[in-house]
Amino acid sequence: MAQALSRAWRPHGETVMAKRFLLVWSVVVFCFFSASGSKLASYILPMFPALALLAGEFLARIERKALIAHLVLAALAAAVAIGLSTAVPGFARDPAQQAATARYALWLGGAASLWLVGSVAALLFAWRGLARTALLMLSATALAAGMATLLGHDVFAPTSSSYYLARQLPPTLNRPFYSLRMYDQTLPFYLDRTLTLVEYRDELSFGLDSEPEKGLPTIAAFVERWNGDREAYAVMGEATYQELAKENLPMLIVARDAHRIVVRTP
Repeated sequence: MAQALSRAWRPHGETVMAKRFLLVWSVVVFCFFSASGSKLASYILPMFPALALLAGEFLARIERKALIAHLVLAALAAAVAIGLSTAVPGFARDPAQQAATARYALWLGGAASLWLVGSVAALLFAWRGLARTALLMLSATALAAGMATLLGHDVFAPTSSSYYLARQLPPTLNRPFYSLRMYDQTLPFYLDRTLTLVEYRDELSFGLDSEPEKGLPTIAAFVERWNGDREAYAVMGEATYQELAKENLPMLIVARDAHRIVVRTP
């Protein structure tokens, strides 16, 4: 990819204008979304068709020695990834995720091993002059390794997704439900309802400015509302729960996971 991009602007035959167009396409998309104050990695997806065309054009005319050099680097990177996967358990953010992180390390090690096998096999094909077969082998195994990396991430679901938290709750559709100092984007989906935000704005500031009745500005306002509710629920972090418990706010824990606590009025 680096070589394809570096050569895209150079005068080279009839495809020079097409490659310059694809280069501008990629750079504009990347820079535009990089400059944004609120962004996700998926926002730059529109640049990948252009990058794929540039890389494909480069690979279609790559020389045997250059291809072998690229595949050697791929094999080395895969070998390094296998070694690094053993250190992944040390990156667990909290005790609740240690077991999941250890399991994910196995997925990463397996994915990197698959990547290494594919790289070595592709290298052998390239050595014999079978460039197209080598590229197909590397592409297929790299895709499989990437998918294994994504599939393995599901081991974090019990500690990350609110699906399991929502399953512990009774139907709350017609009851007030508050979200204190946080907004878990998965919880409204699994509860099939919206939440009243308390002392939280962030990316929802525009909506709260338009409909301020859908949020409460302070914890004090929440306490007042909570004490007047006949039956209500609230989700919060451990620190917020301990703060309210010290103030003797009447609340009963009905569900919890590694990061969230759901309480209801007594």
